Amino acid sequence: MIKVKSLFVILTVFFLTACGSPDPDIAYLTEQFQSDDGMSEKQAKCLAKGLKKGLKPEQFEKYMMMQRGEEEAGFESFGFALELLPVTLAASVKCGIPMDME
Repeated sequence: MIKVKSLFVILTVFFLTACGSPDPDIAYLTEQFQSDDGMSEKQAKCLAKGLKKGLKPEQFEKYMMMQRGEEEAGFESFGFALELLPVTLAASVKCGIPMDME
């Protein structure tokens, strides 16, 4: 019986550790969206997850580099912004974020 309890405790700790660790990119974007755009935490986290899910891994990495200021926004970034637009709009609609068109 003690072995079963020990196994249960070990598995519980393992699953909590494996499933509970937050993604640092999602956490960073959530904080940025909240501070810059005034979104709620729920909206910001939803948008960050939607962007990560909707973009290709290399696109998401480039997006993160631009958000952190590690990459300059030049003329070539205009094309990149157009690539991001449909994913950003879809995630915004899904998350209930109003689009200001003014």
